[in-house]
Amino acid sequence: MNHIIKTPTVDSTDSDILRWTPAKDGLGSAKAIFKHLSNNNTVLIPATGTRSITPRANTILCRVWKCKSISPIIKTFTWRLIRRALATADRATRFSSPGNNTCDRCNMIENDHLFFQYTLPRQVWLTANPSINTTNFPPEFDGVQSTLALIITDTTPEPLLCKILYTLWFIWKVRNDYHFNSKDWTPPQVHHAIQAYMSQNEQNPPQTSPQFAQPPGNHLSVLQAHLQEPPMHFCPYPASLQGSRCYVDAAVVPDNQNINTNIVGLGIFILNFQVQPLQAIYVKAQLQDCHSVLMGEAAALVLGATIVKAIQSCNFLSDSQQLVHFLHQEHQQNPPQWRIKPFTQVFSNIAATLQTQLFKINRTQNTTADTLAK
Repeated sequence: MNHIIKTPTVDSTDSDILRWTPAKDGLGSAKAIFKHLSNNNTVLIPATGTRSITPRANTILCRVWKCKSISPIIKTFTWRLIRRALATADRATRFSSPGNNTCDRCNMIENDHLFFQYTLPRQVWLTANPSINTTNFPPEFDGVQSTLALIITDTTPEPLLCKILYTLWFIWKVRNDYHFNSKDWTPPQVHHAIQAYMSQNEQNPPQTSPQFAQPPGNHLSVLQAHLQEPPMHFCPYPASLQGSRCYVDAAVVPDNQNINTNIVGLGIFILNFQVQPLQAIYVKAQLQDCHSVLMGEAAALVLGATIVKAIQSCNFLSDSQQLVHFLHQEHQQNPPQWRIKPFTQVFSNIAATLQTQLFKINRTQNTTADTLAK
């Protein structure tokens, strides 16, 4: 109770809002809660059993998942292949009855040997470019993790990695075509299909987000057009502003100084034109228990506003577009990070009593405050 009573309050007309502390925006959405629980839940990959995965196979899977030139369907197939989740006849008959768990081609139990061991895949790999002789590969009857580690290394080029995965995928498609449609493929047909799919994928690469897709006839993407537009409340030439100027910035203390990482440096550079000769004020400070640079930027604004109260008229200049955009909103109940709310409210209260304006400037025009912050 004493801690609650001692908590400093800030004058504000906004209603109190319950905040969920693990989220930056303070909103306890289902996504934020799931992310928080996932980060706190350490998942150990089993070393044995049907769901086990070797460190080398996990490295391959992570590389495939991060590769932007591989389509999502191939990434999903690779995950299912490495994690032993493809519905081979052997696995399918474990969960359905009656069923036939034998291979349609060699009459053996159908497992992951169908990717490298029987006649057709051996011919496909042998006639591929580059050629791979799978005859001497160690037999695997539950997964292909060891075999993939032989043909995919850390130095495997990305185009070759894609081609290997496409080949595996089409071998699986050939198996399904033969099993369900009684349609057989020849090795040249498989290679032609792989080449056609790769060519199509090169002409139409996977889009990370449909909102940035380039419309026909327009050679400038939506993202490029957005980046070319100047941000709101942007001041390209701070020297052209009338009145005094207050530059503010914040910076994380370098790791090599053995200082608490929660300390953020604040830099404030004030040019007071209301006195002659011109008065320059340099302020170098630190904020402890700071959770982000954005919080430091907001604290620097408050410190700068407190100093310039006697000047009455001043332009505040910051290179944080996110902070400047938020402080120009009509309603400021939901900041981008809930912990900066006390600072933004104090700045708004002080700015309401002064003749002030807040502008976004380029980082190259904020070098003095940046140097003070460091």
